[in-house]
Amino acid sequence: MNITSLINDYLNGKIEHKDVKHLCDQITDFSEHNSHIILDSLRRIPDVDKNDNLIIRKSDLLQYLQILNGTFPTTIIDRYDWVIGVQNFTHEIISKTSVTTLRHWSDGLGFLEEGRFFLESGSEYVFSTDAYVGKNLSIANNKEQSKLDAFIELSEFFKFSSAELTEVHDEVDLTKVKTYNLKRMDDNGVEYLINSYFLYGEALKQKEIFESHQHKQTYWIEKVAPSEQTDDFAKQSTLIRSSIINRTK
Repeated sequence: MNITSLINDYLNGKIEHKDVKHLCDQITDFSEHNSHIILDSLRRIPDVDKNDNLIIRKSDLLQYLQILNGTFPTTIIDRYDWVIGVQNFTHEIISKTSVTTLRHWSDGLGFLEEGRFFLESGSEYVFSTDAYVGKNLSIANNKEQSKLDAFIELSEFFKFSSAELTEVHDEVDLTKVKTYNLKRMDDNGVEYLINSYFLYGEALKQKEIFESHQHKQTYWIEKVAPSEQTDDFAKQSTLIRSSIINRTK
């Protein structure tokens, strides 16, 4: 018996849920792709999450079949390297990218939930989080791609705040990140700078707060190139990175 036949028998109702773990010990054919990794996951089919729902879903089993026959693009592989860590963001990233996630067991890490998605630039990203809780999430990109460009694209697309960040790759020089000026125009057509922000999401949040006051003024966000930033922003970038490090200690 190989793993593919075991999964198919289970999906077709020929094997009961409680028997899968026992039958895993009878597998003798390990010629399929990533056999041992998939087998480790199947042995934990009875495991449930914090809400007592089975962690391994039918969609995971179908993807296991693709992995075994070599047609599934494995996510955590050597050509990826993490860019940022974000807390409490699993639901948002899944809903915004409509990605189909994969849950599998990883020795030393437990059950992971992973997904692969592309943004408008064509850049490919993968994310990984704890499938039990889904609290802390890491996003990675191709090692050959710029970490700084990835950070900017991800922050603009997902609109997260600095308070949600748990990690930022050392190659992301925050002094070279574009900043965002929140500006307004009064009733006389005079423009004012309200504040400047490192992340688009933070500027957007403040813009929405001002607009909710129903003032008869116009608010908008302008990107600021690194060369146009003041010396204060260099100091702020150091403080932001320090706060992220302290928050995860």
